[in-house]
Amino acid sequence: MITKIFYNTDKSKGGDLLRLGFLFDDGAYRNEINYRFKKLPIKYKELSTVNLENENIFDVLTIGDSFSEQYEYGYKNYLANKEGTSLLHVNRFLSENPVQSLINMTNGDFFENIKVNYVVLQSIEREIVKRAQNISWNQQVLLDSLNRKITEKKIRIKEEEKYNFFSNSFFKIPLINILYLFQSKPFDSQTYKVTTESDFFTNKKKDLLFYFDDLNKVGLNNDSLEVMTLNKTLNKLSLKLKSYNIKLIVLPCPDKYDFYYQGISEKKKFLRPLFFDYFGQMDKSYIYINSKECLLDLSQETKDVYYYDDTHWSPLAADRIANEIFKKMN
Repeated sequence: MITKIFYNTDKSKGGDLLRLGFLFDDGAYRNEINYRFKKLPIKYKELSTVNLENENIFDVLTIGDSFSEQYEYGYKNYLANKEGTSLLHVNRFLSENPVQSLINMTNGDFFENIKVNYVVLQSIEREIVKRAQNISWNQQVLLDSLNRKITEKKIRIKEEEKYNFFSNSFFKIPLINILYLFQSKPFDSQTYKVTTESDFFTNKKKDLLFYFDDLNKVGLNNDSLEVMTLNKTLNKLSLKLKSYNIKLIVLPCPDKYDFYYQGISEKKKFLRPLFFDYFGQMDKSYIYINSKECLLDLSQETKDVYYYDDTHWSPLAADRIANEIFKKMN
C-alpha cells in the first residue's frame, strides 16, 4: 500500500531520477514548481514536419540529446521565441549521436535544401567525449534516407511504467527507500542521493539527486587527451560547416553532478569533474557556450537551476542559455 501511494509511475508528474532510483515522492515539489513557469508557444519546427524536397530557410538548426527535447520549456523554444529567429530542430530519433550525425549531414545533400546560418550542436557532458570517439569522416546522410526514416517512424505514446505490485517491486521499492538512509546508491538504483551543504532547490531539502552515469563518466571526461580529441573533432566539423557559410555553436550541458559538485557535503569521496576546466582552455574555431559558467552565475540569483527530481535543468536555465546563444549570434 505504501508503494502504491508514494511511488510515482506517472512520467508527466515527476522527474526521471525518482523513477530511476525507485524513490518515494509526494509530488509536492513538482506541483509547486510547475506553477512557476509560463508556457511559451512552440515556435520552432521539427525536421520531421518540413518538406525536405523543397528549399527550407532558417536562422538556426539545433541537434542534440534530451536537453534539446524539452519542448515548450527547452532552450530551443526560448530561442525560437526571440524576435526574428526561425529555428529548425533535428528530431532525436534521426540523430543517435549528434556529433556523427552532423558530420554525416555535411557530407551529404542535407545543407543543399536546408539553409541555415547557425547550427547549435548540444550534448550532455557525460556523453560528449564518448561521442567524439571512433568518428567516421566519410559517412554521409542523404535527404532521401531521412525522408524514409521519417515516413517509417510510427509515433508511439510510451505506456506509463506499470508495476505488478504482487511482484518483486512490491518489496524492492520500500527496501531501496530504507537503504537510502544508509547508502548514497542502493542496489538496482540508478540514482545517487547525497547530502549537500546548502539547499539548492525550493523544496529546501539539503540533498542532491544525480544520475549514476554522471559519476561513471568522470574518468573518461577527465582525460585531457580525450577532451583534446573532442575539440579537434569540433574544430574540423566547424570548418566543414563554414564551406556552407554556416557557423557552428557548441553547447555542452553540465551534468547535474558536476554542476552541484562543490556543494556536496562529503565531496572528497567523489571524483572531481574537470571537463569544463580542460575544454574551456582549448583553442576553438567555433562559438562556444560555456553553459556551466553561465548557469553558476544564475545559481547566485535563484534556486532550481536544475530540477530537484530530474537530470535536466529547469526553464530558468533554458531561458538563460537561450539568451546566451542569442547574444553570441548577434
